[in-house]
Amino acid sequence: MKISVVIPTHGRRESLFRLLRSIELQTIKKSDLEVLVVFNLADAKLKTEIHERFRKGLNCTVLVSGKLGVNYARHMGGNHALGKVLVYLDDDCRLSDPHYLETVIQLHKQHPVAAAIGGPYSLPAGAGPIEKVYHQISLSWLENSVFDAPWTRNLVGGNVSYKRFVFDRGLNFNSKIRFGGAETDFHMRLQKHGLRLLYSPALQVEHWLEMTRFQFIRKAFLQGLGFETRVLKGLQIANATRQNPLSTPAWTEAEKKMVGLYDYAFQKGRLWAQNSRNKNSKRSNLRRFASASIREDLQHLHQVWQRIPFLTGSGSK
Repeated sequence: MKISVVIPTHGRRESLFRLLRSIELQTIKKSDLEVLVVFNLADAKLKTEIHERFRKGLNCTVLVSGKLGVNYARHMGGNHALGKVLVYLDDDCRLSDPHYLETVIQLHKQHPVAAAIGGPYSLPAGAGPIEKVYHQISLSWLENSVFDAPWTRNLVGGNVSYKRFVFDRGLNFNSKIRFGGAETDFHMRLQKHGLRLLYSPALQVEHWLEMTRFQFIRKAFLQGLGFETRVLKGLQIANATRQNPLSTPAWTEAEKKMVGLYDYAFQKGRLWAQNSRNKNSKRSNLRRFASASIREDLQHLHQVWQRIPFLTGSGSK
């Protein structure tokens, strides 16, 4: 079975090469594998580097979407891929299991009714405190989405695969979504079409997160914004089970405060989505309001963060 790996990327040369090297080491027959690296913007130098470094080990093609945004790249990759199965990996991931792609194929053969199959992230050794907390929040959300194992409501966008027929039916990522949650939006639409999602804990990929404090807060805010936007569109149940990361027993007091701040920022994002919908204004004025409002909220949240006693280390700025 031919398989296509789609990698959206923008400005991450080192992590992209780390991922490509791990794909090069996969045990799958290389004749059954194509890799599509999709740049947001053209980078002739990096394209040449990829060709020279991986031309012998990988059937690798570089595409350019011409627009900023991961979903433009995802959309283009889906349209160009030739495989029966399409695997989407983020450019800050690494395949630590050399049999990962073979396992993906086996699972799709074992579960012909599964339109999408994905797994969790794992953290590399040496991950910092912010990365550890965000990873646990993400994992809790993912595991809480499983309703009748192995079937689930959600999968993460950087470790997921789809059968070709999904795209042949005209379904794809919404490239207009800029604030995160595009994979959740996509998966909700798949389920509205009667398609099923499968979660496999065996399909782990290493996620090399590098988050500052501000990025942590911003991500929570935008995830809340995306969540409420889907509620307003009827794609998301407002009281759907969400992550309950405080149930994790090993949190330190500082980590509990970080989790509390995440949830506060998430709820602020939801509130902003509700308020912005009620603004009767021209699109340009609404855009200016959005920019100012989000900036003010994020600055306030960052000030709150400064009062949390915190371990120094990776991503602690």
